[in-house]
Amino acid sequence: MKVTDSSEIIFFDSTPISRAEQILFNVPHTMKYATNNIVKVGNKYYYAKACSYTTLINELIGSYYSTLVGLDTVDYLIGKSNTSVSPLYALSEVFWKDEYTYTTVEQYYGMRPDDSKVYSKGFDRFYINETSILDFVSSPSLVESALKMTAVDLKMDQTDRFNYNVVLRRDDGIIEMEKLYDYGSSYNEGVYNSYNCYINPFLLVKRNAISLWGLAHKYPQICESAAKLSQAPLYDVIKDIERRFNIKIEDKDIPNYLELDRKNSKILRMVR
Repeated sequence: MKVTDSSEIIFFDSTPISRAEQILFNVPHTMKYATNNIVKVGNKYYYAKACSYTTLINELIGSYYSTLVGLDTVDYLIGKSNTSVSPLYALSEVFWKDEYTYTTVEQYYGMRPDDSKVYSKGFDRFYINETSILDFVSSPSLVESALKMTAVDLKMDQTDRFNYNVVLRRDDGIIEMEKLYDYGSSYNEGVYNSYNCYINPFLLVKRNAISLWGLAHKYPQICESAAKLSQAPLYDVIKDIERRFNIKIEDKDIPNYLELDRKNSKILRMVR
């Protein structure tokens, strides 16, 4: 990947904000691990994630696809540190506000998927370890957000959607998903999933026709997102990202992305 217009890059000091400023800034407890990555550029605070070129591209693709399906996501900018050897950073303005309470899925519901449950009694003999806690979610919009996230992650073969990569926002008893972030571990950049499963804090599902058909049968809302993503060729997405961020993705890297996308698209087409 090459930057074609350096004037679009935000140069900054990667030294994190001070502990005193962190306290004043009211970082939510679910994001405490991120405090060492919060920087101040001018009058704005950013979460600065050091990236290889590949993980940065993945972040931009994930944000693009999430926006396509109507999922609220952080807006990324490309940054370069004056004090770090890391080539580039994905910068996103921090999203948390004092008026909200933030929590993780596990903390709020006090449970997470485990492979002792099946998620549809009608298909017990086919299922091995699929389960879902979406039935415990009372907010239709939160269910919809979780399913949109699932569709995007299946499209990208995301392997890192763990509990602290999904933040919930609570206000007057209403629970919603906060802006989504962290798509870097996609397209074979994450930990190899030897069980051929997709898991996030809301559900666990095997990547096979029966299991994914069962997911779509139980939660038909996911089909609309899957269809939108299937109609968005990755090559066109990459070219749009190049124009938007003034970067050039190396021609030698594109075939690998397209080949992985073909494999992931076959998985996504099972969600019907």
